[in-house]
Amino acid sequence: VTLTGDGGAANPFETIATVTFTPPSGEKNAKTVHAFYDGGNAWRARVYVSEVGAWKWSSRSDADQGLNGKRGAFIAQDSKLRGRLLIHPKNRRQWMTEDGRWFLNLNDTAYFLLCTHDGRGQPVPFDDFTAYVRDAVTHGITSVRSWAVSGPKGLLGPDNSARHGWHDIFADAGRSRFRTDNYQNTDRRLSWMLDHYPDVYVQFILFPLGAQWRQDESVWSKMESSQKERVMRYLVARYAAFPQIFWLIVNDAHYAPDTLRAANADHAKAQREATYPNNLAM
Repeated sequence: VTLTGDGGAANPFETIATVTFTPPSGEKNAKTVHAFYDGGNAWRARVYVSEVGAWKWSSRSDADQGLNGKRGAFIAQDSKLRGRLLIHPKNRRQWMTEDGRWFLNLNDTAYFLLCTHDGRGQPVPFDDFTAYVRDAVTHGITSVRSWAVSGPKGLLGPDNSARHGWHDIFADAGRSRFRTDNYQNTDRRLSWMLDHYPDVYVQFILFPLGAQWRQDESVWSKMESSQKERVMRYLVARYAAFPQIFWLIVNDAHYAPDTLRAANADHAKAQREATYPNNLAM
């Protein structure tokens, strides 16, 4: 659902708007989701359609009257899509898809598949993206792992950490605005996959790790609770309706006590155990 705001907000990413989707089975199964700001005066609300038939929706916002009190309806048709990944009822270590079929996860690491740029800051053309997915499917891959966004400055910064990647998420130093163009690119690629290869799932990496390998995170731990809530609300609102996603908060983060090997066999000087409280809190 697309809504048009009144344009009066100093920072539209701080505006709260919700849309309630009511399925054919009635209000007892209604779903209320946050709408997300997508540039200009455009707001969008997405729901995973789980029932066939006539759906209704209505919007609410106390902060923006352009987003408040809108209503509409649409018809959902049946399909043969596999749907979301679920825990298999006969074995909790296995997955199944929503249509009842067992799902074998054969994952390919394609960190920049959904992104505008790769880890070195080079563009990832749309044609390269589609060719990669086709090749992966030909080889039997059933899921890929990709960051949500990565920008033109590359993933790693001068200190060889992924801390720099946070700049591709936020458009300002105060971490109160998002780079909508990066996320719009991710939307287009997820939508293409859903249209052309709906049986391929995406391990969706939300955040870069704000530290080097085997160091404790240093970005998320310094963010205010309002900043953390804002970014999580935005990501869930934008992507939770895509049925082919399963979520990964961060990739390759140490979060438990880690025994380190001695450097150059100098056991006397070796740090025998490191802990990662910031990673664990994240």
